[in-house]
Amino acid sequence: MRTPAVFANFLRLTSMVFFAAGAMHLTMGLGADALLGANVSAQTLTDAGLDSQNRFYGVSFMLYGVLLIIVASDMQRYAVILKSTMWVLCAAGLARLITVWLYGWPPVLIGLLLIGELTVPPLVLLWFAKLQHCMRAGSNREFAALTIPNFNIRPFEAADLPAMQQVRQAAFKPVFQSFRDIVGEEIYALALAESDAEQVQFLERLCEPGSPHQIFVATMNNEIVGFVSFSLHAEKCIGEIGLNAVLPDHAGQGVGTRMYEFAMARMMASGMALATVSTGGDPSHLPARRAYQKAGFGPALPSVFLYKVL
Repeated sequence: MRTPAVFANFLRLTSMVFFAAGAMHLTMGLGADALLGANVSAQTLTDAGLDSQNRFYGVSFMLYGVLLIIVASDMQRYAVILKSTMWVLCAAGLARLITVWLYGWPPVLIGLLLIGELTVPPLVLLWFAKLQHCMRAGSNREFAALTIPNFNIRPFEAADLPAMQQVRQAAFKPVFQSFRDIVGEEIYALALAESDAEQVQFLERLCEPGSPHQIFVATMNNEIVGFVSFSLHAEKCIGEIGLNAVLPDHAGQGVGTRMYEFAMARMMASGMALATVSTGGDPSHLPARRAYQKAGFGPALPSVFLYKVL
């Protein structure tokens, strides 16, 4: 999972190059071209029109850096931006060849820029294409033998919430019953009686506009049979799978594993280096633990939650 993170960091590093180049032209104007070896006379250096154009292009050049940072935040979502940016940069390099044809080869530093503009974008796109292929292969490998008819995973829509609540309620009903059996009626009444209602509100908050969580639903024959939420912690390159559930009628069919693999593929595309998930250690969570392990999770840190009536 580190390869996507390396690629994302490469994009962020490259964006700094564009920012630096743009800042140089913004602050120095035509002096930046002179620094690169262009034959700029003292009179030309003070030409207001050319100097204004040069500073404008400097700020415009920073747009490449902005786009690369956006792409690095979610490479799968913004793949078309990356491809467009690289092809535009390559086309700009091709435009320099008109100068070569008309006036000859430019100074060394500008010539190096030309070579970079013609070679780096195709190499980046080749790297990205291989990365996408590896991610798809990784996501599909676990499911090659599975045959789930008319199965699909798509982004959550507001109209999906009632069906998702039904899935959640059905999936967690045995979990809450297990909690009751383990801690007893008295403790359950004091500490856990509102668990279902609290989880209803929690799912609603996850699905609110502006929520930092990404929500996807799994469907079979256009019926919602599961959902998964996850969040990205870009500063640590860690993705975390959150609340998720599968209808009990479809348990054991690979739906949960597919959702987790899908979520991890999205994390990888966003440059995450590690995926985490937490779950219960009681018997009712055994199917969830198995699904996480099937999706490749492990090792695990056990934890215990203790109660005492006062």
